[in-house]
Amino acid sequence: MSDRPRILAFDDEVQITTLLRDTLSLDGAEVLVANTAAEFHRLHGSSPVDIYILDLITPDGNGLNLVRELRTREDAGIIILTGQSSEVDVVLGLELGADDYIPKPFRPRELRARVASVYRRVAGKRAEQSAPQATEPALPDAPGDSINLGDWSIDVAARKVRHAAGERLELTTSEFDVLVYLARNAGRVVTRNQIIDAIRSENWAAYDRLIDGFVSRIRRKMLVIDPDRPLIRTIRGVGYCLSLDPD
Repeated sequence: MSDRPRILAFDDEVQITTLLRDTLSLDGAEVLVANTAAEFHRLHGSSPVDIYILDLITPDGNGLNLVRELRTREDAGIIILTGQSSEVDVVLGLELGADDYIPKPFRPRELRARVASVYRRVAGKRAEQSAPQATEPALPDAPGDSINLGDWSIDVAARKVRHAAGERLELTTSEFDVLVYLARNAGRVVTRNQIIDAIRSENWAAYDRLIDGFVSRIRRKMLVIDPDRPLIRTIRGVGYCLSLDPD
């Protein structure tokens, strides 16, 4: 995987794709742009893509269906543009596997930061998949770089979550951020607003329902690996608590 990410941006507004290309090119990215579904599919088939940036609503396509199709076939990062899209569309897009979302109009600095964050996740995952299996035990993480949660461990710097059985928990960028916040506050009840304040950045809009969706997906993914130890509890009317106490 090259240090220069290849990005495919799809939006029916030429000024939006032009801004995306001009902004992300500043960081050395190769940015391909499409303003129609036909252009998107032509470019998509021409070369591998590291990150997709997709408008959910286009005249000749369905952004949600596209997110679903891409996620079932690829490990590339997916960022959705939200414009006037409803909260329901944003939640659905994230539930279908998008890594993040950016509201329009977006700020160039915010865009670059979010793309960089998603790219680090994609690059790390692909590097791990291509690396040979270690024959020696791995060195322990440096102090402060990991959070231990019983059978689970979180490598914050590498943005990785593993179970003691060796399985890796695959999380999107936002899901990982939510889990880290809950883990750093293990044993405490935290409100949805506290989670929003902790993970959002400038120009990042979030809602209670969005946080509920993140937590629901994290919990579901963890239970697939370890069905006997649910860690995240819902505190009705308040928020959530990550607890190592089985009771």
